[in-house]
Amino acid sequence: MALLGPEGEDAWGRLRLHADVTKEFWLAFVFTSSQLQARQLEERMAELLASRGRRQRVLVPSTAEELHELVPAILDEESQAAHCIWVEAVHLDPAGAEVKPWAEAWSWLIQRANERRERLRRDLPGGLIFVAPPELKGTLREAGPDLWSIRATSLDLAPVARSPAAAPALEES
Repeated sequence: MALLGPEGEDAWGRLRLHADVTKEFWLAFVFTSSQLQARQLEERMAELLASRGRRQRVLVPSTAEELHELVPAILDEESQAAHCIWVEAVHLDPAGAEVKPWAEAWSWLIQRANERRERLRRDLPGGLIFVAPPELKGTLREAGPDLWSIRATSLDLAPVARSPAAAPALEES
């Protein structure tokens, strides 16, 4: 398993603290371009919750269209029964592209979640973690100003160089 590095370990400590201490809704943004880092954090959260008899719901859309349509899943009964919802899409649109489906889908999702922030706070019993590329931090902050203002934490992770001997668990994108 890839190491998170010092920044990633600090991020894990902050996420863990919220999962351990907060007994109600909390919101986090994790900004990373590394699928390896995102996966390691997600797996650690799942293990932590399982050790406490709780569960995590993981939503990792494979297309921008799937990301665009996630609000109903974030608010459905399965999510309301989970102690943490992990929404991850670290894909980037091609540099210089006129159409930016991933950026547009993230913006749409955060706008819709922002409109439903009180329902999120009321209906979700634990954490909601959005994991997106660092390049979209400003976009997400602008798309969801009310969500941004109620976030418990926002974490920025730089990719950690892997040693050549490390077996690739996931490909970076």
